[in-house]
Amino acid sequence: MKFFSLKDRLDDLKWSSSAGDRIVNGAKLLGAVVANTAIGVGKIATEISPIVKERIESEKRKP
Repeated sequence: MKFFSLKDRLDDLKWSSSAGDRIVNGAKLLGAVVANTAIGVGKIATEISPIVKERIESEKRKP
């Protein structure tokens, strides 16, 4: 999955004309930050998972 563009969300927030638009665009920016964090954690977890699995197996084999 691709990351969401924070630059686009910041531009939307910067060019908001009313307080209501700022609130909506601020919420979109916050949502993009949270989503990007979750995507990043998921990508890291899938890369680390085989390493962790191997370590667990090697610990199980130790007497």
